Amino acid sequence: PLYRYFVGVYHLLFGQSAFVQNMADVWCLLGVTTLLSSWALKLRQPALIAFIASIAYLTITFLGGFRYQIGRGLVEYHAMFFMVLAAWLLYQAREGSFFKVILAGFFGVIGYWIRQDHLIVIVALVFFIIEPTRGTTKVVWMSYWEQIWTHWKRGFTYVGIIAFGVFLLCFRNWWTGEVFGPTVPNHPNYIEQDLMQFYQRIRIII
Repeated sequence: PLYRYFVGVYHLLFGQSAFVQNMADVWCLLGVTTLLSSWALKLRQPALIAFIASIAYLTITFLGGFRYQIGRGLVEYHAMFFMVLAAWLLYQAREGSFFKVILAGFFGVIGYWIRQDHLIVIVALVFFIIEPTRGTTKVVWMSYWEQIWTHWKRGFTYVGIIAFGVFLLCFRNWWTGEVFGPTVPNHPNYIEQDLMQFYQRIRIII
């Protein structure tokens, strides 16, 4: 739902041409590549590993069928950029910056408003707050639960911001269309998609 407003801002600033809207896909790809490199360096990996991570992402993007979608002004690249940005900020929040948790929640909400089917992944990003632990299974799980109790305020803040973003979207739909929900009931796209997935699963089973 939010992407149309991005397009409106592009047209407001740069005119009616779709060039900027299409080029924004490229800038989002470059932004994700930069975040991945920065993330690798944040993990104290060598510069070569950061370079390989960026090249691997670009290789997957440009060698598959996704390359034909670049420059068409689709919502996916904007949603992906804000989702990766939220994860990047959550990982940095381990150092004690509560503001980055709030900022990550803000960008996570933007990513959700652009593409709603990313909601589960955006919520699951909260686990990046927890430090990785090595050791036996017992040690790992004990440390895992200890960190949950230690960082529960940050995790609750992030998930709360995302939940509030979902509520705002539902409220917006109620205000404009008198339907309190993420979308209208019995949307044809959801019905056709569910039927297609069900049909494919039946074929696999048979």
